Amino acid sequence: MEKEIDLTGVDPARWPEIRRRVAILDEYVKLWRPTEKVRKDYAKRMGVALSTFMNIARIWRESRSAASLPGARAGNRLPSVRRIDQRSVEIMREAITDLGPSSRRVDVLNEVERRCTAAGIARPSNSTITNLLDKMRGNTDATMDLAPEILIDEFAVKLPAGRGNDVYMPHVLVAVALPHHPHASTGASCAQV
Repeated sequence: MEKEIDLTGVDPARWPEIRRRVAILDEYVKLWRPTEKVRKDYAKRMGVALSTFMNIARIWRESRSAASLPGARAGNRLPSVRRIDQRSVEIMREAITDLGPSSRRVDVLNEVERRCTAAGIARPSNSTITNLLDKMRGNTDATMDLAPEILIDEFAVKLPAGRGNDVYMPHVLVAVALPHHPHASTGASCAQV
């Protein structure tokens, strides 16, 4: 019976691929002095360059840790905490207030950059400005002049669900009525990755 792979520290969305890689690596490390052709064949099976495969095989031989393999962890990491200059926060708030929370994101980004440059300070990142813009949009009581419309979109939620050896990423279907309509509905579906 095959020993279960320890997937501690591996992004659940990557489990099937890491299991596949470990199976290839387990076969490979049992070989005694494989020829270059054999090494190239294993690299091709894994879908990487020979030099990359040899590096992955070395990592596997040394650690036998699935979490140490390249591609085992999620691509998006929580950002480290960094301090934002208080004056740049004031400039962001002023720019959003002056332009209005319903302004286009690109216009707000450009205005914050213009004002920070004029003040001689570093401007916050686009995501920081966008987060504040979204927050201020959510807190506004102003009515927006929008034509009645229904917006429908689908997006994947990074919340892997497993069934057997398959990993599924939930997809959410969202319908939004503008202006707000009490009968807006949402639905959900599942798609295999």
